Amino acid sequence: MHAFAMVREAIAWLDRTLPLAARFPKGSIFREDRLPVPADALREVIINAVIHRDVSRAASYVAIAVFDDRIEVRSVGDFPTGIRAELLSKAHPSILRNPLIAGAFHRTGAVEVWGRGTNRVIEVCRAYGIAPPEFTDEAGVVTVTCKAAVLPDVTDAGPSRSQVGACRIFAGSRRVRGQARGGDRGGRRRAACAPTAATTASAARTASRTARRSR
Repeated sequence: MHAFAMVREAIAWLDRTLPLAARFPKGSIFREDRLPVPADALREVIINAVIHRDVSRAASYVAIAVFDDRIEVRSVGDFPTGIRAELLSKAHPSILRNPLIAGAFHRTGAVEVWGRGTNRVIEVCRAYGIAPPEFTDEAGVVTVTCKAAVLPDVTDAGPSRSQVGACRIFAGSRRVRGQARGGDRGGRRRAACAPTAATTASAARTASRTARRSR
């Protein structure tokens, strides 16, 4: 699976998994739909995870875990040399782990300014009224944690272990593994990550051949 497909799969999975709340802002007659975390911030985090993933590791991946009080995006690979977690909320140099992949995203306009992605995510989250994300680098995996109430009955008793869903996207193959679960107290819903376009096309060709043989 190429880098652009990884981003599409991740965003599509979040669209299916995250709840969409609705409210009427004070003084307005128009409804406002809200995700727990702004879509622009999630998109930027996912693109960064794909661009900076350590492609030298055959089993590297980008993973998303959705809990009832936070969203975590994980990418295999340490911070580039000279970059630390505390620098990402300030002006910092852009050190590209994968220049060719980063250049492709830049040419399409998905990346506008080098070294501004994490700052932009922080600004968008603050403007949305939620806490800025946390960046960590542990055991060769960089994790971005966006703290937000994914489910309505979340309390401040500490980090939740209740996972709503998880998705792991592999490069170099067509594998997308994931499962989401959730719902209110009256029921439960489950959704698995959708197959890639190539997998869907292959299934369609197989069905077509089977239909011709049965005529």
